[in-house]
Parts: sequence; structure tokens; C-alpha cells
Amino acid sequence: MARQVQPGSVRLERAACPWGSAKPGLYSVPKSFSDVSAKACQALISAPQGSAPHPNVAGRTGNGDFADSLAEMDHHVGEVADAIKDLGLVEDTVFIFTSDNGPEELVSARGWAGPWSGSYFTAMEGSLRVPFIMRWPGKVTAGRVSNEIVHEVDTFTTLARIAGGEAPKDRMIDGVDQTDFLLGKQEKSNREGFVCYVADTLQAVKWRNWKGHFVWQEYKYDAPQRLPIIRVHNLLVDPRERENVQSLNSWVIYPMTKIVNDFQDSLKTEPPTPPGAPDPYLPPAGGPRGSPRPGSAASPRPRP
Repeated sequence: MARQVQPGSVRLERAACPWGSAKPGLYSVPKSFSDVSAKACQALISAPQGSAPHPNVAGRTGNGDFADSLAEMDHHVGEVADAIKDLGLVEDTVFIFTSDNGPEELVSARGWAGPWSGSYFTAMEGSLRVPFIMRWPGKVTAGRVSNEIVHEVDTFTTLARIAGGEAPKDRMIDGVDQTDFLLGKQEKSNREGFVCYVADTLQAVKWRNWKGHFVWQEYKYDAPQRLPIIRVHNLLVDPRERENVQSLNSWVIYPMTKIVNDFQDSLKTEPPTPPGAPDPYLPPAGGPRGSPRPGSAASPRPRP
């Protein structure tokens, strides 16, 4: 099966199989999910660290490692999509393309954060915002675009429901069920905001299109600066977080503070799972169960 990969005129059809096959041609497409799993694991074990492309792809774009890595990623995503199609499982497969964070600050893995500032390990939008592309023919409307907030932890609760399961009911759950939003049954996300910790430091909070910084750190290797007063940005008009508009929009501090206080209070009721805890872990008795942790779900919408 031949597949041309863009950008430009990049073609990977003649790259040798990264799993050890000496036969020239396109990377082999497994015909069963057991083959997919086995070959994916082998590829991960032998993959270079960081954003360096596979040796069989390096130099193919002529635009450096980052461009080569993009072409390689695009190629592999296409392979997975083609394999699902060949197996006749397209309508029964939820296909999601996303990431867990924005670009690194290391030059070799920096990438690009688009119109947003910042890098991984900060609370800037360039660190927090990632693509989330979902395909499920007949269920997810093609071409629909939204700027609503969906957090990474929501995928656990949402995919559990889509798969016919449910989230545990014996503990607080950080994830919010976004099934109805993602399937187009409602226009608004079930999440209005979230707290942003860097390591164990609360650095920022998001509420709708507003961001409040308690600690200012634009890039990973910048020294964090504890701010005497919360710094506020309207991300719709200031996506690069350059203008502090707190004095003109002090009303927004209330919903932001509520998200922070509710979340931190919930940590007192049910602390995070301690390091080295047994698996499966049973949380201590007491506190609300089987519902989103406070500070996660959408709340009544205050007006300025």
C-alpha cells in the first residue's frame, strides 16, 4: 500500500521498515490489532529519544529534524488510519489525535506553539493548548470546530462512557464527562476552567477565555516570579498574554478564585494518591464520591 506524505514533495515510500525489515518500500501495515500492538511496541523501544526522526526518515524534508519528525508522524498516523479502514473498523473506532503538552524549550525539541507564548513546564497558553482532533464517523460531525475547554483528564471519564463503562464511584474524579459535547449534542463544554500546577506550585487558573497568573514564568528556564497581585489576561484579544488587564476586569477574579478554592478544599477532603500507594488504591472514607472534583465541572455562569 503506497501513501504519499506531505509537506512539500516528501515521499517515504522507499524508507526501510523501522522494525527491522530490509525490504524497501512503505512501512508495513499490520493486518490485525495484535500485530499493530506488537509492532508499535517494538517501534517505541527502538525509537530515538526527543524529537529526532527515525534514521530512515532523517533528512527527507531537507528542513531539519523538526520537519522530518512532522512528516514521520503524519506518515504513521496515516498508517494507523489506513489499517483501521482495511480492518473494516472505521465506524467502531474513536480516533483521537492530541498531545499532553505544548512544545519543549530545548532547542532540539522546541517545535512551535502557534500564536501562543510559552513552553512546556509553564502555565502559559503555549504550554497548555494542544490540538484535539476526533474522528468517529456517524457520531462526530466532520469539520466542527470549537474553542471550548476540554482538559486532558476529561478523556478518562469520557472514553469510559463511550466504551460502555463508567468512572469509579468510590472517589472524587478530576475528569468531566464530555461525551455529549464531543458528539455535538450540546455546544458548550461541561468544563469552564481548571487550575494549573507546575510541579506542586499553583501557577495559574483558567476560566472560560480568561487566565489568571499567580506566578509568572513564560518559558521553562525562566526564573518563576511570585506575583503580589493576580495577573489577568483576556485570551480572546491577547492570546500571547502580554497585557495585564486585571485593573479593568477585577470582576473575573471571583469565578477564578472559586475554581481555585473549591479545588484546594477538595484536596483536604480527599488528598491525592500518595507516592508508593498500593495498586489498586482505595481512598480514605469520607467526602463526596463518584462526582467531579470541585473546580472541574461547569458552574452557573456569572455575568460582569
